[in-house]
Amino acid sequence: ESKPVARPNLLMNASFEKVNDGRPAGWAVRTYGGPASHALAKGGRTGDYCVKISSDQGSDTSWFTEVSVKPRTRYQLSGWIKTDGLGTKGNAHGALFNAHEPQTATTSVKGTDDWRRVTGTIQSGNRDKISINCLFGGWGRSTGTAYFDDVELIELGPERGAGPGAAGILAVVLNHAEAGGG
Repeated sequence: ESKPVARPNLLMNASFEKVNDGRPAGWAVRTYGGPASHALAKGGRTGDYCVKISSDQGSDTSWFTEVSVKPRTRYQLSGWIKTDGLGTKGNAHGALFNAHEPQTATTSVKGTDDWRRVTGTIQSGNRDKISINCLFGGWGRSTGTAYFDDVELIELGPERGAGPGAAGILAVVLNHAEAGGG
């Protein structure tokens, strides 16, 4: 009987337990618009810490990290979000995880909610590095507070339709024929 293969989390410090100068090691803040407060908060879903983003006026901002990926590969991005009075302005999505570039996102959380797991699928395209965001706002501004913890990025396999392409297939056929493979 075969056991499922455990796939490693590609994100470092994904539960924010490693701390440098009061900030999660390997993570930084990026703001697209509007004032917000960013903090390492006690009371993570697992462990001691999580990251927190709050805004009274409305903000589009994130905690983010960079990760190396394989080109033309699918990944699952997931994590846990807790919200307190999270409202949205304009086209804002609320609290979610997303990837730059390519622009891909998990489902989002709004209102007041206990820890909820959200997931989404990312395709790396031609990239070998992407940015993963604990996103507050997202294509608009959010108000209230969101907590993020236990972020995970795991490899799923090649992108659909990401085979060798016609030129690659032709090369295999020609090499096979030249080798006398008929």
